[in-house]
Amino acid sequence: MQTHSEWYPGHLQELTEQECREYLQAQRTGRVAWCGADGPTVLPVNYRFDDVGVLFRTSPHSELVRTLSPGPAAFQIDSFDDYSQSGWSVLLRGRAEFLEWDELPDLDDRPEPWAAGTRSVYVRITAERLTGRRVVPT
Repeated sequence: MQTHSEWYPGHLQELTEQECREYLQAQRTGRVAWCGADGPTVLPVNYRFDDVGVLFRTSPHSELVRTLSPGPAAFQIDSFDDYSQSGWSVLLRGRAEFLEWDELPDLDDRPEPWAAGTRSVYVRITAERLTGRRVVPT
């Protein structure tokens, strides 16, 4: 697929991998998606992104922990403006796994959940494929 550097109203523009990484670095909330026993599930989480992938915390009693086994998962962030009909979206696809305490980054680099309660389970989705798109104002 050929892309052009110019922006045309109402057209999509593919983001470079570097642009996707910059968006992931700048944001702190997104959605994790996986296929569990009841089918696809999508939940919002607070996260941190590093060169390896997305790291987030969840409750040991959450649906996510009960149904997410190490395996395929996706993570998405986006931003849209209804008024200008513009926005962007980044999709990270990879493998989810639970991290042990000795695998965690320094305290300053760990995500801080907004939701109250114990969030002691750390999950990383290692980035295997990173894509994004932007739609420009009309």
